[in-house]
Amino acid sequence: MITLFQASPLMPKATAVWLVENTSLSFDQIAQLCSLHTLEVKAIADGDAAQGIKGLDPILTGQLTREEISAAEADPNYSLHIAEPKVRLASRPQPLQGFSTILAAAKVHMSSRSFQDNWTSECRVRITPE
Repeated sequence: MITLFQASPLMPKATAVWLVENTSLSFDQIAQLCSLHTLEVKAIADGDAAQGIKGLDPILTGQLTREEISAAEADPNYSLHIAEPKVRLASRPQPLQGFSTILAAAKVHMSSRSFQDNWTSECRVRITPE
């Protein structure tokens, strides 16, 4: 099965370190979950890579469940999947309708000569036109 997009854990190497140290998952399973190369996971297990990285428990962070890990440990062909988040984050807020028009009008007004003359006389700051 080919997937176009596989969600990876929040901190993939730290998650891989924890999975190597605390589970009996295969290197291929960990590599597939964490979007790492199998040889990189093997290097983590051998202590050649990620030496200063503390493991991150994916169960505590809600990214995996104990049942998912148990199922993967029982079946070496099982593919781990990131758990659905319990809390949905708000999407990026959209700008207000017409807000860009208001900003454009404000920029035109602020660049007008009368605005600059009034502002400079009140603040005693000299503005030179571009």
